[in-house]
Amino acid sequence: MKLRLYLPKSADRYQEGIRRLPELELVHAPADASIEVRGDRRPLWILESTSALPPRLSSAIPSGWIGLIIGRAIPQNLREQLELEGIGWWDLRGGIHVEIGQTLIHIDRTAVRGSAAPKSQDRKLGPAGTRAVQLMLAHPSSELWGVSELSAQADLSIGQAHNVLSLLEQRGFVKAIGRGSSRRRLLEDRPGMLEWLRAGESRLRIPTPAPTFLYARNDVDLATKFAERASAAQVRYAVTSTLGARLRGTPVTTSVVTRIRVDAKDPRSVMDQLGLEKLGGDGAEGGANLELWADTGRVGVHGSSRINGVMVAPEVRIWLDLVRQGGRYEDASDLLKEKILDRA
Repeated sequence: MKLRLYLPKSADRYQEGIRRLPELELVHAPADASIEVRGDRRPLWILESTSALPPRLSSAIPSGWIGLIIGRAIPQNLREQLELEGIGWWDLRGGIHVEIGQTLIHIDRTAVRGSAAPKSQDRKLGPAGTRAVQLMLAHPSSELWGVSELSAQADLSIGQAHNVLSLLEQRGFVKAIGRGSSRRRLLEDRPGMLEWLRAGESRLRIPTPAPTFLYARNDVDLATKFAERASAAQVRYAVTSTLGARLRGTPVTTSVVTRIRVDAKDPRSVMDQLGLEKLGGDGAEGGANLELWADTGRVGVHGSSRINGVMVAPEVRIWLDLVRQGGRYEDASDLLKEKILDRA
């Protein structure tokens, strides 16, 4: 696959980098810089790398343009930061990462050494990556995952999907089969991946709850009434925690409070949409029987299933939410973990 860079003649100083990457072709262009792959040509926003890049760099890149940071030696931590922000990088020693539409170009012939390259176990997955791993764990271990498949199914960019699969491979949770565009990953260590998720989740606090109440005969009736309001207001949600586990066929423990994740940064704004009363503090004194949690990264609503008329979070997410709640909830969560492991 040929990647063309249309740059002014002053870009001849990059010739050494071109020689190290025969997949790149430099074309002199008097007009604005651009980049092309497979006939898809986009305007190019270029910044030469310095020791410290300005904050919120992605906001400086015009919509529809491709951002590209060029440097003689781009360290691994900077590469990862740029990839997470959807910005490309070109290391003139022989590496490039750029995402154009649904095409990802990632070539690395550099020998990154020293403290600038963090160990893979120090890299964080992030909410979007967690959503992707949850999806993989919801499938049989025999499923083969390519970048494009994971991107489409987990609603990630091509670059994000590439990063997730690379990280999982580095940690030994998946193994690679094939090369180039036919490269796929096979889940090889389901227990290890689950424990890795548990370790990361247990370090997080429970999402700040927005307590409220609905008059209902029981928690299932409560969730049904909430679902009716959410459907009318077009609010995406997913039942989690103890009721979620029971609806998924694995009762773990009891609770007087039903927890529901909602696709909103501030769950209190959803209360206004659904006509629910806002209770102060933790809601205990006001008789709260319902807590709304902000579904950061859509880890609950993505991959949810309709069960008895109610949207229920994926099993892995329910398990992780019980882990985050700690105490008896975490102890009881092992019942759900056994079910997830049985999917291998």
